[in-house]
Amino acid sequence: MNRREPLHSLTRRHPGELHAIRSLCSSRHLTPLALALAVAVLLLAGTPAARANDANSFVFDDLTFQTTTIDFDHTFDGLPLSAPKVFQEAQPLRDQYASLGVHFGGANGFVGGVILHQDSHFGVNARSGTNFLAFNREADTQDQETPSEPLILTFDFPVPAVFLYVSGGFVSQTFRMDGYNRAGAVVDSQTVAAKEFMRLSVAAPDGITRVVVTRLTPQPHTTVTLPTVTGSPGGVVSIPIRVDGGAVNLASAQFTVTLPAVLTVADETKVAAGELLKNGMTQVNLSKPGVVEVTGVSGVATNGPGAVLTLTGSIPANAAPGTYPLQLTAAALGSLNGKPISADRVDGSLIISNTLCGDLDGNGKVAVTDAVIALRITVHLVTATPAQTQAACGNDINVSLAIKMLRVAVGLLDKITPPGGG
Repeated sequence: MNRREPLHSLTRRHPGELHAIRSLCSSRHLTPLALALAVAVLLLAGTPAARANDANSFVFDDLTFQTTTIDFDHTFDGLPLSAPKVFQEAQPLRDQYASLGVHFGGANGFVGGVILHQDSHFGVNARSGTNFLAFNREADTQDQETPSEPLILTFDFPVPAVFLYVSGGFVSQTFRMDGYNRAGAVVDSQTVAAKEFMRLSVAAPDGITRVVVTRLTPQPHTTVTLPTVTGSPGGVVSIPIRVDGGAVNLASAQFTVTLPAVLTVADETKVAAGELLKNGMTQVNLSKPGVVEVTGVSGVATNGPGAVLTLTGSIPANAAPGTYPLQLTAAALGSLNGKPISADRVDGSLIISNTLCGDLDGNGKVAVTDAVIALRITVHLVTATPAQTQAACGNDINVSLAIKMLRVAVGLLDKITPPGGG
């Protein structure tokens, strides 16, 4: 889901139990991700009722109350409601349910969410029907308004209780609901940390005239990472530029990578979109020696983790063995609507080695004996020495590597290469 947030309807109600709003934050994502909140059915307690066993009633403080349900699959007068799947086609929810005595709103210039179809990539299905009330800090509505939390509900008359469900979607997030009385004082409050849906509720004998649902989790951000790759003189290495799960609703990226003198990106064809921008376009600038400037743009938003772009570099045959820096000197990420995604940068390194990859016993060839050593290390009969770790050339020493060694030994495989190429 791009990180986002929705509301939908409750399928079961029992006296003494109300299920009302369900929220989801994405993004996971939309997550910082483009964060999201999803609200399900809103259930409000209304006036005292005569029958204690009514399916639309509940007991509170020894009184039985009629309930009002808003499921976002129907209009205020019960007609089916067809919801869009993207924020840009939706209108903010404000007074569409005013005839039921409830008004939706936001704060700090934001609006009270929009009703979306569950196929809107929130990573959550509607609690009942197909719609929910959605929020996303990184999105704009049809009117260029931002549907971000907090969600504020105001009531025309005091209600004894309000119930809802909240979820962080792709990541666990913390939510708080505060209930206010006529005087503006907080009379009840509840906080939950939720990845899966968790119930929030507030209740007060003298009635609640306003509730505020706030996401307490800080605005997340992502980390952009260059890896440590291993290569040999005369070989090539693949260098993916990766983001973690904090990249939500990702649609554009700009990077500047400074390379060591022993590594060359020959031309634009050596820069490719990774899986997160596979449907996009790239623009590459190689005019500065030792510097790669690249921009990638996609018309489809995706969420991390994964590779955004990948560089392929060549190592000259006379390159000296050693460790060389790979520097991510600039990184800028954007969401589908052009809003920035905050990011930290982590540099990588290039290790150039003359070691024959897979030669764990150091006899100058890859043979069955090397596969046996790899298997013994795998099952923890022995511990890999620093020389053996180096001879693995960045590969994990495991059964897969042992099989490759056997294939080299019998001539089915030419050589063992580092993870990045080699």
